[in-house]
Amino acid sequence: MKKFKLKLIGIGVILFTAITLLSIGILKTADSNNDGLILKTHQDEHQHWYYEIYSYDKLLIKQLTIPAIEGSHYFDDQLSAQQVGNIVIDKLRKGISPSISLNDLQNAGIVLQK
Repeated sequence: MKKFKLKLIGIGVILFTAITLLSIGILKTADSNNDGLILKTHQDEHQHWYYEIYSYDKLLIKQLTIPAIEGSHYFDDQLSAQQVGNIVIDKLRKGISPSISLNDLQNAGIVLQK
C-alpha cells in the first residue's frame, strides 16, 4: 500500500511539473512584445525629463530633447517623455522609421510652452 501511495505522489509531482512547464512555454510564445524593447525615463540635473530605449541591455536611443522641434525643447514631465518614447517603441515594433513628427506630438497631447 505504501508503494502505491508513493507511486501516486510521484506521478502527481511529475504531472504538476509537466503542466507548469507547458503553461510557461505557452505564455512565453503568446507574448508578442517579447522583443526586449524597454523604455526608461530619467530626470536630469536641470529637472528636464528624457527617455532611453533599450533592446535588452543595449542602449538604442537616448532622447534628451523633444524630437521634431527645432532648437532644444525639453520634456517638462515624465508622462510626456513616456508617451513619446512609447510612440517610438510602437514604430520600432511595426518595423517603420522611429522618427517623431509634429503630428505625433500633437496626437500625444504634447504642448510646447513658449
